[in-house]
Amino acid sequence: MNRVERRRNERDSVSLLKWIKTLSPEKNLLINNYINQKVDKMVWSINQALDTCIAAALIDKKDLSITEITELIIKANEYMKDSEKFLSEYGEDWIMKINELKPKIIEMSKSLLEKDFNQADSVKSLKKEFKDIPTKDLVYIFKETKEEWCKKCAELTKDDREKIKAKNKAYKEKQKTSNTIIPKEVEKPVETNKKVIEDTFRIISKEITLEGKFGIYKITKNGVQAGKEYFKDLETLEAYKEEELKAFNAKIDEIKATFNYM
Repeated sequence: MNRVERRRNERDSVSLLKWIKTLSPEKNLLINNYINQKVDKMVWSINQALDTCIAAALIDKKDLSITEITELIIKANEYMKDSEKFLSEYGEDWIMKINELKPKIIEMSKSLLEKDFNQADSVKSLKKEFKDIPTKDLVYIFKETKEEWCKKCAELTKDDREKIKAKNKAYKEKQKTSNTIIPKEVEKPVETNKKVIEDTFRIISKEITLEGKFGIYKITKNGVQAGKEYFKDLETLEAYKEEELKAFNAKIDEIKATFNYM
């Protein structure tokens, strides 16, 4: 569209708006409803076409199955759903808001990368700090930052890499110490001699109760009780883990199968 056509369209739009203002409220309501229905249908059609365009592009670029592509499109739609509130609030200015906060997001992303955080944990941390920003934008900015960061890391000297490695190790040790499980309650004291195991647990009786991040554990001479489950040794625990993983994977496979009916 050239400048003359654009100006003609603008004049036509102004004339149309003036005419609409002369109509009764009832007629205006009918026109609005009709336009909204048309727009909704058009948006739905565009979204459907966009899904298949994305699918075709993925097929061209990657050797993915239709099921894998469907999962990716579902994930993309979830990201879109997550963005609705943000888009509704900022409208056409949403990209300006993202760009306004982008330097801070990049700065925090670099800090997380230096601490050796993976993408999933980094995005979670970013979401806590930037609650209103859609997850899709945090994922994109983090990935963009990571690629640039990796390029710079490749240019570092061996001495620089060793310094970063030492810094990361010190940070992880600090995190490990802050997450140490501390005995909550002591039951039936038997011995008064205290013994330290790996600087984590203090054994002051043969039966102790520990509270960790995921629950309370009772330790006796016969094994460990975690909730309703009891494990006499590590082999028992490994067997329990295998059974739980099988059940979990079976559930995931069943959920995946339901997408064939979409």
